[in-house]
Formats: sequence, structure tokens, C-alpha cells
Amino acid sequence: MKQAQVRLLTSKHLDFQRWDNTVRRAPYGLSWWLDAVTGGQWYGLILDDYRVVMPLPVSRTLGPLKLINGAPFTQHQGPFGDYDDEDVTIMINAIPSYWYVRKLGLYPPPAGLTGIRKVKLTPRTNHELSLQPDYEKLVRGYRGNLRRKLRDFPATELQNLPLTNFLEFYRKHVGSKFKLEKADFKTLQRLTTSILSHEAGNCYHLTDKKGETIAAVCLVHHGNRIFNLLAASSPQGFELHGMARLLDGIIRTYAGTDTVLDFEGSDLPGIALFFRGFGAKPVGYWQLGR
Repeated sequence: MKQAQVRLLTSKHLDFQRWDNTVRRAPYGLSWWLDAVTGGQWYGLILDDYRVVMPLPVSRTLGPLKLINGAPFTQHQGPFGDYDDEDVTIMINAIPSYWYVRKLGLYPPPAGLTGIRKVKLTPRTNHELSLQPDYEKLVRGYRGNLRRKLRDFPATELQNLPLTNFLEFYRKHVGSKFKLEKADFKTLQRLTTSILSHEAGNCYHLTDKKGETIAAVCLVHHGNRIFNLLAASSPQGFELHGMARLLDGIIRTYAGTDTVLDFEGSDLPGIALFFRGFGAKPVGYWQLGR
């Protein structure tokens, strides 16, 4: 076993510049992202002087007890940095035993984790697509029925959508369907505002002939990756394959670049099938719980 030093600090005692420099693979561990989705209620695990970091979002506190239940609109909590399987085990075992971990998404390779104390690891699935090939090659990787649907419509050019309009559309067509609470939308507003203020993403939409939005997405950019953070379609959007056309427009725009499109899931069979229709490949990760 390695001789490693792990520190557990509240967010206000972290060196955010060094922390954020370590968070290279995904935006979910950035300090401003975590502040937005937790209201500042998170801790950080630091291995070997910021070589590896892992955030612990706190949902509830009762004296010394903490409830770790993931973070809203955040797929996983790392770890981030240069690590191997043994480092991941060290980080997980450094979580205080008297804290209750109900849900914590982890994104190390889904193999080789041994010696973890009193936790359950549940496999989860993400979907990703490399956009390095040119568009013509990428579209040949689409499922046949998707190509046929797209042929009925002109090529989609990405149109920017103001944040307030995106949130209104998302609330109408997703919030009511999944019964999101007011607190969820406050968190979502903080997060999307932070994303745009840090110039880390954009909102795009597809409109009908009358100029009405029928599908919209909020994308996050981090390193060479694009994350499909939020998406919504109206009933008309479903009929006109609006989300498929919008995602095709994103792929068309970034084709031939060193970019990976991260679809953010999913383990839901219908959504997974939809993402795989674009040629996306499944990538495993873990959900940790006690």
C-alpha cells in the first residue's frame, strides 16, 4: 500500500486555484460548479498536495454526521487528477466512517478497485462520441432509421438561445414532467448562470417555421469535451425529431476536431438507445453507496 497523505477540508479552506487546475477531465469538480449546485456545502479530499482531488457534496448535517447524496445536475464527483486504482481506494477509504454515503458517482475505470471499506459499488453507464472523424464518416455511424429521419429536414445550424428563455422552456417541458421542485430550479439557475459567466458553455435551440422553440440544449465545454448537460423538447419537437436534429447540428459543427461529445448517460434503455443511434459508445463508471 502506498504511503499517501489525504486531507479532508471544508470548501472554504481549499486553494481553489490549485484545486481547479487538477480538475481537467470534467467540469463537475470545479469549485464554482460545486458552489452553485451545493450552495457552498461541500468538502474536498486532497491526496498528496492536490495531485488527486475528490469533492464530497453535503446534503444534510447533524452535528458531526454528514449525508453525502451526490449533487444536483452533476453526473459524478471524480476523482480528478493523476491517479491509479490504489489512489481511488485510498480516497474512498478516507471518507469518515461516520458519514453516510447514500449516493456518490465516481468515474475511475470500472475495474481493479479492491480493499474498499463498507461500501457498495453499482455499475452505471455513460455514452460518449469522438468527433475527430469528418462529418460524413460520423453520419455513416448513425443508426439507419436516424439517418432516414434526418434526410427529411435541412441541415441544422446552431442558434443561440438566451439563458432566461432556455430555463423557461426547460421548466415548461421538463420540470412539469419530472415534478422538479422550486429548489431544483434555483439550483439550476445558479448553475447555468455560473456556466455562462465563466464562458464554459452555451444554450442552443431549434425552432419551427413560426420561430417557436421546439427543442433546446445547454452544453458545457471543458478541455476537449462537450457535455450535454440539459435538454428539453416540446410535443411538437418530439413529432419533428427536434432533439435528434439539434444533436446532429452539434456533431456537424464540431466534426473533424479533437472533441468528445459526452451525452451524460444513460442507464434508461430508451435514452441509451437514442444516444447509441448517433454512434455513441458506452463507457462504464461507478456509483458508490453505503
